[in-house]
Amino acid sequence: MPGNERNGAEALTYFAPSRPTIEALKASSGARANLGLVWERNLNVFPDPGESGGAPALKQANVKQVLKEFISQYAAAATEGSRALALRAARLAAALEQCSRVDTRHRHARLQFRLEWRLATGLGAAHPTENGCAFDTLTGAPCLNGSAVKGLCRQTAERWSDLGAAEVERLFGPARIGAANSGFQGELRFFDALPTRWPELQMDVINRHHDACYDGDGKGRVLPRETDNPVPVYFLTVAPRTHFEFFLGARSEADLDTARKLLTDGLQYLGIGAKTAVGYGTFQFADQPASNVQPAPDAPKLLGQFKQWFDGQGFALGRNKGQLGSIAGKIAALPADVHDDAYAYVEGRLKGVFKGAQLAAFMASLRNNPA
Repeated sequence: MPGNERNGAEALTYFAPSRPTIEALKASSGARANLGLVWERNLNVFPDPGESGGAPALKQANVKQVLKEFISQYAAAATEGSRALALRAARLAAALEQCSRVDTRHRHARLQFRLEWRLATGLGAAHPTENGCAFDTLTGAPCLNGSAVKGLCRQTAERWSDLGAAEVERLFGPARIGAANSGFQGELRFFDALPTRWPELQMDVINRHHDACYDGDGKGRVLPRETDNPVPVYFLTVAPRTHFEFFLGARSEADLDTARKLLTDGLQYLGIGAKTAVGYGTFQFADQPASNVQPAPDAPKLLGQFKQWFDGQGFALGRNKGQLGSIAGKIAALPADVHDDAYAYVEGRLKGVFKGAQLAAFMASLRNNPA
């Protein structure tokens, strides 16, 4: 709206729409929001000021509930999310193929790695929950930025390889740019890495055992005591066994082979993201990439039979809850390329039986403990 004039020009003031306005717009259009942007811009952490007269102090108990709701909402977007990830990967692959046609020196590789333990990415980013999570702005999936992938490979080259300093600089560019050292582009190219399919998010926790000792500026600090109560701090992670796809580029086959080796060693021994010192963010090379698995000829038929069996058990009607453990074995017997579809079907059918948090916990147990 028009505001006060300043320096002969009319100043404008813009107001962002409130959360109820955004929610009403989403409901009326029937569209699903990009959940990465929901996490960054529209996560329901605080009530609107008009509801309680002001935003209350954030408590970790509130964060736990917020994360549970977000994880449940995230899991419900699996079908659309997997489709978006496949389209994004296909576009990038096509672009790199075009680069090879235009520049015959260009080489590229498309590699998949399997996450061995949880991944915490973007943990240090500013966020109302006090712990961030990095999401791709286009697909809404957890993302490993190309700069992070490059940093991991450079660290591997400097610490775990026999490459000399001059060779490292040729491949990655100079570590520092100044008057005496002008910048130039290295021979290797790194792109954002994303999951091959819509991943499962899991909530993790760090316990601060002596909260009063850590708070304040150090003056009058309370000494740690055995009677102190731990204060849990919750944050988002990507579940183990998630497949991520990495794209690399170089101007020669030899340099591309070097990049492959550095990436493989770095992901296996150093890890990427936060908390790598305790095993987070480590990957193993996927000998059989998830996106390259050819569907079994009878996969749709077997998936249909599984759905008929599931409905026949009456699980969606709240019957035979004691037999829910048999679901894992049935899914394990299906072809691997329809496992995600089976999980999505189970989750959709059980929404009327379990509450959001209970359903998220059951699905996490089902996925993490396959028969």
